[in-house]
Amino acid sequence: MASTISPVSREFTWSRDPEGYGLSDTGKKVVRSGKKLETYKPLELHENLFGELASTRQTPDGVLNFVKKFGPLTLEGIQSAEGEEVAVVIEAAQTISQLLLANKRKQIPSTLPSRPRTVHLNVRILDPASHQHPFTLVPETLLDAIWLQLADALSANAEIRQCSQCWLWFSAGRGFGRRQDAKFCSAEHRILFNNRKR
Repeated sequence: MASTISPVSREFTWSRDPEGYGLSDTGKKVVRSGKKLETYKPLELHENLFGELASTRQTPDGVLNFVKKFGPLTLEGIQSAEGEEVAVVIEAAQTISQLLLANKRKQIPSTLPSRPRTVHLNVRILDPASHQHPFTLVPETLLDAIWLQLADALSANAEIRQCSQCWLWFSAGRGFGRRQDAKFCSAEHRILFNNRKR
């Protein structure tokens, strides 16, 4: 994907437990299974984190599946032995899903929360001799990265829609790896959909 998120922002690293996660506290928390974390670059590896989160089933099991794949959303989910609060992930998924629906319908519903969302970005100063811009903004957490990725797609006038096969939200248009009129999040899902219609 050749989006407008700067290359340094793509260097954003996050952590996840390679041994997986489980639910505790009667499904209120997602906790790590292992003791060590591995780091990875979510913005480099996943072009559609906001779509994945918005399409996540808003249940403890849905949250668990998201965290197993991408890691916790917050620093508390990484640093705390108590784990990630399921309610935090569900609220983020609901808000982004509602925002994507509002964008599709071109009207903001009254159900969207009116309180501001805090997004933490760190400023990284760059060498002007080797970079187009003198600085870049790098997210602090995975949730911040998801908001940054969504803002990038919206500011680039991407067409954001749901896949006709799996209903996953995805970006289409110039710079996003899918044609502006794409109806599927991947070629594989286009083929599955068309084979099903036969």
